[in-house]
Amino acid sequence: MLNNKKRLSKSILVAALALGFTTSSIVVPLPSETAEAVTNKVTFKDVPVSHWGYNDVILAAEKKLIVGYNGNFNPKGQVTRAEFAQMLAQAFDGAERVQNTFTDVSKSHWATDAINEGIALGFIDPAEYKNNQFQPKKPMTRTEIAKWLSKGLVSINAEYAEIMEAMANATTPFLPISDLKQVKASDIPYIGIVMGTELMIGNSKDTFNPNASITRVEVAAILNRYLEKMHKDPSEFSKLGEFRNINDSGDFTIIDIE
Repeated sequence: MLNNKKRLSKSILVAALALGFTTSSIVVPLPSETAEAVTNKVTFKDVPVSHWGYNDVILAAEKKLIVGYNGNFNPKGQVTRAEFAQMLAQAFDGAERVQNTFTDVSKSHWATDAINEGIALGFIDPAEYKNNQFQPKKPMTRTEIAKWLSKGLVSINAEYAEIMEAMANATTPFLPISDLKQVKASDIPYIGIVMGTELMIGNSKDTFNPNASITRVEVAAILNRYLEKMHKDPSEFSKLGEFRNINDSGDFTIIDIE
């Protein structure tokens, strides 16, 4: 079998390009030394031990993936595009850069280097931003987070591109969420990947809330999961196996594979 980290087969490359991935996304991200090392115990006044995201917040903060303000974390606060790009830059030790050409991100912008790294690692696709504007201060939605992370996984293992292509081509795409109608057809593969790998999950009402802004506590949890799962093979995720099981007519079906 070909090493997916070193090269893409022709069929997989075609699938990746069809989904909007460029060859720049073939760069394989490696966790930064900061992300791997936990040295300082961090606490926040607004994230008590009883908070559902306490462990994730503390772990992400100790890895310096995300920081607080004056002793507070602001767990319900929104995360902008520039901020998430910076968080990803903190997580990965990438030497590659692709200079962005966004008209609203100057070379002196505080997140320019992080955005350039995000493009190089495949998380950010400049072609997706209208009028060549990144809008760095715009809050990230749950769907946009799903897109960035799915593309990051493709840069590590091209088999994810095949799975996404299958989801995109299905006659009746499947996602186990009650708010599927709120999801754009073109976004279903991305959400399918993050739900199948359990990087992102719905709530108790089986909703994904695709258009909701992501919160800081959610991002802390997602970043920790991503670092833990990024190098796993797609076959290791049983739920992803369910999503990729397609019948002869091209419809997605659910089977019990556990």
